[in-house]
Amino acid sequence: MFAGGWGSGGRDHFDRAAPLYRSIAEMAALRRTHRLFSRGVPEVLRDNAGGPGVLAYLVRHGRQRALVAFNTAEHEVLLDGLELGAGAQLRGLFGIDGRPDDQRVLAQGRLNLVLPARSGQVWLLAAAASPALRTPTEPPTLKVNALDQSVVGGDFAVSGEAPGMGSLLLVIDGDLAQAQRITPQADGRWQAVVDTSRFVDAAANHRLVAMARDGNAAPVRATLAQTFRVNATGCRWPT
Repeated sequence: MFAGGWGSGGRDHFDRAAPLYRSIAEMAALRRTHRLFSRGVPEVLRDNAGGPGVLAYLVRHGRQRALVAFNTAEHEVLLDGLELGAGAQLRGLFGIDGRPDDQRVLAQGRLNLVLPARSGQVWLLAAAASPALRTPTEPPTLKVNALDQSVVGGDFAVSGEAPGMGSLLLVIDGDLAQAQRITPQADGRWQAVVDTSRFVDAAANHRLVAMARDGNAAPVRATLAQTFRVNATGCRWPT
């Protein structure tokens, strides 16, 4: 590696144009520029104990805040319902595959993001500058009805409302690769059956939300999450 090292041929073998070299240099510059990444205290906001997926945490130092979000899965995942404050603005600072887009939190104070596969992204947070900046118009209502029970013994039904929407996705544990697409009835009501055969850990809490998006550039809409556990003794085991 170094010019004086064994097998170096008398020259340095650093490639300053290599993607890994450039990523490490960018991360080092980020720590030098923003002291919260070297002095800040992290607070975990979301993780996925059941497998690869989201790890998101907030870093605080003085009056500065930053959101760091990783997706360790091989597919896109949904990071939903982060409570960051109505109208809060997120400025993209760093991403493994390029700087992420700036974001603004919707009026209800929750942020929803779709994270690319095997990604890591960082945003600097700032509160809304004034009430006038507190988001675009609120999106149409999207709802999941409360589950009948928090511990289920097998497949179960779930329902909700999505007035004026052509389709929505039912997402469990943020896994968009396994999300179930649903078409609401004319009156906006919808229902579906959740297949529990892939959930084998009776102690794991699962997170269920419905989401909708009008396009890749549109904000992600997601319901408040419903949580459940699966009693393994009552499950259908995959064959």
